[in-house]
Amino acid sequence: MGEPVRSPTAIRRELGQRLRGLRQEQGMTVAEVAERAGFSQSKVTKIELAQMVASRTDVLRLLEVYGEIDAGQQELLLSMVGAGARKEWWEGHRALPPKFGSYLGLESIASTLQAYDTSVVHGLLQTPDYARALLRAVRPELLPHEIDRLVEFRMRRQDVLTRADPPPLTLWSVMDEAVLRRRIGGRETMYAQLQRLIERSALPNVNLLVMPEELGAHAGLTGPFAILQFEASARPVVYVESQAGNLYIEKDDDLRRCQQTMNHVLAAAPGPERSLALVRQVAKEMKP
Repeated sequence: MGEPVRSPTAIRRELGQRLRGLRQEQGMTVAEVAERAGFSQSKVTKIELAQMVASRTDVLRLLEVYGEIDAGQQELLLSMVGAGARKEWWEGHRALPPKFGSYLGLESIASTLQAYDTSVVHGLLQTPDYARALLRAVRPELLPHEIDRLVEFRMRRQDVLTRADPPPLTLWSVMDEAVLRRRIGGRETMYAQLQRLIERSALPNVNLLVMPEELGAHAGLTGPFAILQFEASARPVVYVESQAGNLYIEKDDDLRRCQQTMNHVLAAAPGPERSLALVRQVAKEMKP
């Protein structure tokens, strides 16, 4: 059997990491590289973080700055430029929020996702009706057909939980009890959503934890966030979504702080059995 076809996002990310490694080998800062290459600092950073598609000219210029003359290395990196330029299934759709495509790419290649949510059910666990009601509320400027399209995207995202190759994503979804009780879409829609949580929690790669209201203060009260982890030596990424925009955190100190917070949240949360019991209890109360 041949090797599985790698996604464009995975290739862009590897290309960015290799270029970052070459920069670090030269002991150069992003600012120094930007000045010598004639790029903005933002462009250098976005190439390294795979937040933009690097062109052949971009990579050749960076290799020149780094003094990389090995023909084999150049050929490998340039081949990655071509493979990484292919479009992902979600790219090119205007209804998607700005920069959210970068998150979809990371989610599609992650091996583990730890997410803490305070207001809504995580997108990978939502039902179509719940997602539609939520989008109508938070994106009132969208037309009905645009909302329907976004719901389709959200349902397709959920394939990462049941895919065969690569192995399915391992999801740790931690949510406040308030998420279970907020009747998004009405009583019937919310009851169906709670049933979906119960069904999904039966998957071996889905871990559902609920922070009960009686718990009081805990480390996660600073706000929702997610940590995406990848195979091999790839660095994890922290993702934070807010009204101010989407934030991707990859600096060592910031990563360490977020990972410590997530560890405290996971430690404070009741186990899966107690969490599932709480979901069942709220579902019973919510039953139409």
